[in-house]
Amino acid sequence: MNPDKILLADFLRQSNPPPTPVRSNALAIELGTTLLQASSTPGRVVMHCRPSALFVQGAGVLQGGALAAMLDFAMSFAGLIDAPAGKAVTTTMLNVAFLRAAPRGDYRVVGEIERLGRNVAFAHARLFADDGADPVASATSAMLIVAERD
Repeated sequence: MNPDKILLADFLRQSNPPPTPVRSNALAIELGTTLLQASSTPGRVVMHCRPSALFVQGAGVLQGGALAAMLDFAMSFAGLIDAPAGKAVTTTMLNVAFLRAAPRGDYRVVGEIERLGRNVAFAHARLFADDGADPVASATSAMLIVAERD
């Protein structure tokens, strides 16, 4: 079973779950990803990220690919919550809008499912600096619903 789907199921079973680090892959670890909130129908997640220095580019701000990855993680996790048993999601289309420079620091990302079909899920996400109310970046995504792999 998908380790992220297991993490989400365990998180959702708890009545008041503590912040839970996402350690399922190297990118999630380097982005300092922690699951803060999750709910279903429709799937919704709130995550905290603290990207490592690896993602700081020459101008001293976070590289756009890191911001896109944080947004993609949030939408994918929201999709995994709503995906039927034995199914996972894989991003087939990702549109990102970079709204302002993102200095190294703490970020909150909110991902939500807009529509869950039989074969495709549509999602959106917003990325905020932890100390700000205005988004740093936003994204929309289409995700194919696929059978889980062993």
